[in-house]
Amino acid sequence: MRLLKFIGVGGVATICQYCLLIMFVEFASLALLTSTMLSYCLSTLLNYWLNYYFTFTSNQAHARVLPRFVLVALVGLLINTSVFALFSLVLNFYYLVAQVAATLFALIWNYGANKLWTFKRVEKVKLS
Repeated sequence: MRLLKFIGVGGVATICQYCLLIMFVEFASLALLTSTMLSYCLSTLLNYWLNYYFTFTSNQAHARVLPRFVLVALVGLLINTSVFALFSLVLNFYYLVAQVAATLFALIWNYGANKLWTFKRVEKVKLS
């Protein structure tokens, strides 16, 4: 069930990311790499909020979870940007096709790292 929630939340964040990407490329005329990096970072804010409250229903303080999420997101940004650059700039794929490839690679990393580390449940020990 959690994987389905993660995919749903990721879908919402991904739609946000793609809309921003298109806006940055087509309307603001920003460079492709700048556009993918900005759209990834901005959609990550939405992704954090939805994952914290909906997907993982975290019981941890933001002061503990947010730095972990940011670290995972930074690695995800590196993966996203690298794959995007490979497909769009080196292999000359259309930028939205390149973003689909980048999204798939980043998704694998983000889910695993967030599940196993960022939002890992901390069980409270009851003292009798």
